[in-house]
Amino acid sequence: MSDCNLCNAQLLPDCECLTSGNNHSDSDLSIPLSQYATHTDFVSHVDMLMSNDLSLLHCNIRSLYKNVDKLEEIVSLCAKPPDSIALSETRIKETSIIAPLPDYNFINENSQTQAGGVGAYIKNILKYLQRRDLQFKMCGCENIWFELIGSKKRQKIIIGIVYRQYSILDEFSQSFSETIAKIAKNN
Repeated sequence: MSDCNLCNAQLLPDCECLTSGNNHSDSDLSIPLSQYATHTDFVSHVDMLMSNDLSLLHCNIRSLYKNVDKLEEIVSLCAKPPDSIALSETRIKETSIIAPLPDYNFINENSQTQAGGVGAYIKNILKYLQRRDLQFKMCGCENIWFELIGSKKRQKIIIGIVYRQYSILDEFSQSFSETIAKIAKNN
C-alpha cells in the first residue's frame, strides 16, 4: 500500500481515487479514508474488482431493520453480488423480525444494548458451518464466526465478525488473540 500523491488516500491495486476533483491517470485505486460513497460509486468500484474469487462485503448497517432495503438495493445493483455480507451494529433483539435477503441465509448474534449486534448474510449456494466454539463472551462485544466449506476436502475459510462497543481493550485483545490462536492451532 502507498499513499495517493494528490489526496493522501491509501492506494489499493487496480483502483481509482474516489476523491472528487482528483483525476488520476494511472491504474492505481485509492479509497479515501473515512469518506462516504454513493450507491453508484460503491457498485461501480465493486463490479470492477469482483471476479470469480470469494467476495465479502462489510457494512456497519446501524440497524438492519431500518436499513435492510438499502442493503438489498446495493446488492441488487452489483453485477456479481457478494458471497457473504458481514454486518455490524445490526441492533437486533430477540423479538426482532429479520427481513430475508433473496438468495442468502442469515446468521446473527443479538445485541444486549441499544447499539451493537453482528450478523452475516451468506449466499445460499455456499456450504457453511456456524462456529459457536470460536465465540468469546464479554460485556460490550458481540462476535459471530462461521466456516465456509470448499469443494476440496481440506479447503475452508473461517470468517469472524466482531463488534466491540465499550469493553475494556486489554480484555478484548486477550479474548480476540485467544480465538485467533485457536483457529491457527486447529486449522
